[in-house]
Amino acid sequence: MSERKTEARVKFWRRRIVVLGTAAGLVLAGALGLVLWLAAPLFAGPALTRLTVSGRLQHVDPGAVRAAAAANVGRGFFDTHVERVSAAV
Repeated sequence: MSERKTEARVKFWRRRIVVLGTAAGLVLAGALGLVLWLAAPLFAGPALTRLTVSGRLQHVDPGAVRAAAAANVGRGFFDTHVERVSAAV
């Protein structure tokens, strides 16, 4: 009979460890997701606030160049796809 009690206690603790481990894993995954979501602006790099065009524009209005580039600029330096900006201009 004591063998059954010991086995029942072991099952109880195993079940409890599995449930608590799963809960802790879900909480940690949620916390990691929140940290990554909050840190996304840091990973994007500094914001692009200035556009410098070197050379003379002969057939294009500077405002049109700004508008085309601004539509394709990402949230920051590392998030901007230079190929898209170049193709738009």
